Amino acid sequence: MWNGLRALLCASMAAIGLAGCGTGTRDAAVPPAAHDEAALAKAAAMAAELGVDGWGPAHASAPFGLTTGRGAEYLFNKAAFWRGERRQLEVRDGADDIALALATDAWTRTGHVDVEAVSASGPVKLRSGLVLVAGPATREARPLPLVAALKPVQQLDRTLCEIAGRYGNALRDWVMQEMEYPRTAANTACAS
Repeated sequence: MWNGLRALLCASMAAIGLAGCGTGTRDAAVPPAAHDEAALAKAAAMAAELGVDGWGPAHASAPFGLTTGRGAEYLFNKAAFWRGERRQLEVRDGADDIALALATDAWTRTGHVDVEAVSASGPVKLRSGLVLVAGPATREARPLPLVAALKPVQQLDRTLCEIAGRYGNALRDWVMQEMEYPRTAANTACAS
C-alpha cells in the first residue's frame, strides 16, 4: 500500500514534469531549473496535503521482506475466517478520498474486518470530485471513526493505533508490513 502511495506521488511528479521516479518528461520550452522549482514546490505542497514531512521516490523495501514467522502469521490470519466482522464508515460530502482509502485499506488488511461506506444521504461527492455510492447505515455493523480534521497519513497512523488497541500490536505490525508502511513514533506510540 505504501508502494501505492509512492506510485501516486511518482505519477504526480511525472505529471508535473519532475524526473526521478521513472520516465518523467520535461517541456523543452521551460528551462530545467525553473521547471524543477515549480515541480519541487508542487511536490512539497502534495506532501504537506498528505501530512508527511517530505517527499521522494526512495523507498526501502528490504525491511518488509517475508520471513518464515511472517508467513506463518499470514496463513493463520487468512485461515481464521470466523473472526470477521462488518464495520461501517460514515462518509459525507467533501470527505478526503485518500484518508478514506488508507483507513479502509488498513482495517481490511487485518483479515478481521469488512468495511462498508455508509451515508444517510446516499451517494456522496468526495473531495476529489468522485462520487461514492454509500449505502444506508445498519445496526448490525459497528461504526469506524474517520476524523475529517486529520490529514491522510495522520488518519492512517490513528487507524493503525486503533487496530493495535483492538487486535494488538502484532496485527498492527502485520498491516504495516503488508502496506510497506514504515514504523514511526506516530503509528507505534499510541495513546491508551
